[in-house]
Amino acid sequence: MEFWQTIAATVVGGSITLIATALTNDYQKTRETDKKKLEKIERAYMLLTQIEHSYRMEWASDTASLNSGKLEKQYRTNEKLPFEELEMLVGFYAKQLKGDVEGLISYSKSNYGKSSSKIIDVESEQIKDKEALKNELFISFNEIKRKIAELQNKLVSIGNGYM
Repeated sequence: MEFWQTIAATVVGGSITLIATALTNDYQKTRETDKKKLEKIERAYMLLTQIEHSYRMEWASDTASLNSGKLEKQYRTNEKLPFEELEMLVGFYAKQLKGDVEGLISYSKSNYGKSSSKIIDVESEQIKDKEALKNELFISFNEIKRKIAELQNKLVSIGNGYM
């Protein structure tokens, strides 16, 4: 009888160990996946910070150009904005923000880009109302900042789900 009790205890103990190991492995895999997703969400957040900084520098340069009447380049970052990487990260890890990112990109190019492209003519005196253009740039820049802050807040909310 003791023989069968030993075998039964071994089988039960082995089964419990097997189940516990499977559960631990599943939990570990989920944690690693969540950690990777969180890292990508953090990267998207940093890209938004980089984009905001680039626009801040462009705005400072454009405003300085309008104030001085000559094309100022000292503040320009001359970096390609990482919109493609941001779109890719959001597409994979925060799909619900895809429309927000597309809206930011579209607004950035159509509004700020259109206004900023007029700065090239600052030295030729073709810009009649510099104050109106400065105001236009200021409004566009602030809207970009608002959109970026909104996206960053949404990314933080998504990231909190992986912690």
